[in-house]
Amino acid sequence: MFLPEFENVLNVSLNVSESKRMRSGILNTGYTPEGNIWEIVVRFSVYPEEFFAKYPQVVSFPLMSNYALVQIPQNLLAEFAQTPGIIYIEIPKRLYLGDWTDEQKKKQFFSAAVDSVQESGIDSLRERLGIDLKGRGVLVGIADSGIDIYHAAFRNPDGSTRIAALWDQATREYSREEINEQLLGNTAALPAFRDLSGHGTAVAGIAAGSRIVSGDFITEGYAPDAELVVVRLAQGENDDYIKTTQLMLAVDYLLKKAREFGKPMAVNLSIGNNYGSHSGRSLLSTYLTEIALTERVTICVGSGNEAGRPIHTSAKLQTLPYEILLPVAERQGSFSLQLWKNYADICEVRLISPSGEEFTVYYDTDLLERGQPLQQYRSGRTNLVIYNGLPSPYQPLQEVFFDFIPIDRYVDSGIWRIRLNPVRIVTGDFELWLPAGNTLNAGTGFAVPDQNHTLTVPSASERVITVGAYDSMKQTYAAFSGRGFTAFTNQVKPDLAAPGVDVLAPRAGSGRAASSPAASMAASAVRSGYASFTGTSFAAPAVTGAAALLMQWGIIEGNDPWLYGSRLKSWFHRNARQLAAFQQYPNVYIGYGVL
Repeated sequence: MFLPEFENVLNVSLNVSESKRMRSGILNTGYTPEGNIWEIVVRFSVYPEEFFAKYPQVVSFPLMSNYALVQIPQNLLAEFAQTPGIIYIEIPKRLYLGDWTDEQKKKQFFSAAVDSVQESGIDSLRERLGIDLKGRGVLVGIADSGIDIYHAAFRNPDGSTRIAALWDQATREYSREEINEQLLGNTAALPAFRDLSGHGTAVAGIAAGSRIVSGDFITEGYAPDAELVVVRLAQGENDDYIKTTQLMLAVDYLLKKAREFGKPMAVNLSIGNNYGSHSGRSLLSTYLTEIALTERVTICVGSGNEAGRPIHTSAKLQTLPYEILLPVAERQGSFSLQLWKNYADICEVRLISPSGEEFTVYYDTDLLERGQPLQQYRSGRTNLVIYNGLPSPYQPLQEVFFDFIPIDRYVDSGIWRIRLNPVRIVTGDFELWLPAGNTLNAGTGFAVPDQNHTLTVPSASERVITVGAYDSMKQTYAAFSGRGFTAFTNQVKPDLAAPGVDVLAPRAGSGRAASSPAASMAASAVRSGYASFTGTSFAAPAVTGAAALLMQWGIIEGNDPWLYGSRLKSWFHRNARQLAAFQQYPNVYIGYGVL
């Protein structure tokens, strides 16, 4: 059964064998074989209280703005979907913390690392506004891999923490008092107080690290007087991904803590994936768009590091057939591919395997004559699962979803071809995406990639501030930084860029002994607690910290009580500095300019 309330991937997952589902890199996300339990994201108009009362085994986590996360047995999914008030249902997607490689994690501080705060225009902003803005009275919310609570960047001069609350999704919430008890004690560090990745520690330090002065070493984050509220995101089975459901719970928590503390908040999200139409219309994207309207909240999202990878291509189909080449490397595991198009365009889509086998995977001339949406084939060592979707309530776009699932360990290597044969073309815009993160082997990717429309999801969300990266030493766009504009909807994204190449930031795990208040530390010990970081993950917190400064000026100091959300975004648009390399603004590289 295929239900219109279900997104395409969920319809596929429910109609293939469990063996295919569990071998897939996308169809099994959110599924627990024990008990046949699904974790789903739901958008509703009326919360289905009666359904949950009828089935107490179904667990629901209501979120803000008519969204919920639900854990439900598979045999109840259809009934739940058709319950009055349910609008749309998705399964979680895997999110990745930027291009965070082992080499990057090990990279140490070196003299060429740039101080993001000094490279930006923040000091001139402080002079212009006539006040020493440091983020006082504003919260900075971080949802990431965690935070090293022992690092001096997150401690007051007396050694106490600047973290107002910390929720470890794997365990529980910790208060400021509990964190201070841990800092003063000699007990072993709990996982909640460490950051094995180091990603979140660096992000938090750029946005709101304490001022550190030791000898000739001086550094601070953008908002060193802001308080931090941190979520340590729960990761997947192999600690290599985070689910969209975890991120939605995290954002909900952050905004509720802002209300509880009665303070404005700037939220940083340096995380993303590549699934969706990149038009800002997935449930995660629409959720962020809705809650960005929350009073006294600003949300900043990194645009991703995918522009330099062959994971996106596009076609402008007119009257002639068009062929897309997809080389697949040896020893490539399961991967998916999405083809998105305007529903008004009618064409035939054919898939040709490296051995020359040819499959017609899409050809619908009319909605009423629509054939079987799910097709399954076998080619060599590869199971092919293809689903022809329909537009959702949120977008007039159509997805043809491909899943390449190995029968044994790897899919067939060689050149796969997708041939588009026009039938009736209206717009002719076709967009194709492969997965982001480190899921593809070197050598797997489109032969002719298109670096535009490489924003990761959820950075295409309409009301968030989307941040790309530029090289502040060279004053040039960073080639890896996700480019805009949004696909099909042509929203201006990114909004602006910030320093994101070799940026100085706190290094997690640099030693508890070396993380006491900086005043008592040798300069060499302080320096060892910092490293160089590259990526839009580390550009986004620069804008998050800058947003906290402006929110202090506007809301806390009373100069503009409405300086948050879209109003604050417009401020960045107007005051972004333009680079000489670009003549047209806004542009797909750095939006309206740089911080």
